[in-house]
Amino acid sequence: MRRQQGFTLLEIMVVVVIMGFAMAGAVIKITTNSPVDTVEKEAQRFYQLINLLQEEAWMTGNTYGLIVEQEKYSFYKLERNQGASLSESSVSTSDDEDTAPESMWVPIEGDSFFQEKKLPEEVFANLKIEPKEDSLFSWDSIFDKEPGQDDTDVLTPQIFYSAAGEPHTIYNVTFMIRTDTRDISYIVKSAFDGYLEIEGPLYE
Repeated sequence: MRRQQGFTLLEIMVVVVIMGFAMAGAVIKITTNSPVDTVEKEAQRFYQLINLLQEEAWMTGNTYGLIVEQEKYSFYKLERNQGASLSESSVSTSDDEDTAPESMWVPIEGDSFFQEKKLPEEVFANLKIEPKEDSLFSWDSIFDKEPGQDDTDVLTPQIFYSAAGEPHTIYNVTFMIRTDTRDISYIVKSAFDGYLEIEGPLYE
């Protein structure tokens, strides 16, 4: 009867060393998420979500809006107000203050992609909107207030995406992280045709 052989001490030591290197590599990978990686990840996430939102607008025929704040950004959908009449007298530009607006912005619900996105504590966002020149579109055709102003505690989007899938606002969103020695940022830039590009990393 053959005696069953076990592992030798050398074999056990080799396995322990291999496992040690594997665990060390995993720890290094987890702990080396640099500031550049962190801010780039947020810029890339924003870039992908806006591209997806533009496709959604084009496919569904809906109009969507975006509000960018320093620590987060939120998505909205333009919906017909159920209390508004279909007659012309119900249009939001009416002089009658008691007339319900024809459409209103509401937060997007039931879609995990377009829920409010909070940035990591160390990352900040800044929105810069380019001045409009000879625009054929008027904000007043949808609501009375300019983007970003609040009406009865409801913010109106700073940027919106039409059913054509094109933003009517040219803008830059800068994602920045501050370190002890410098600021690191990525910029997501838009054009009127909806094309987006990412610039970075930028150091200051």
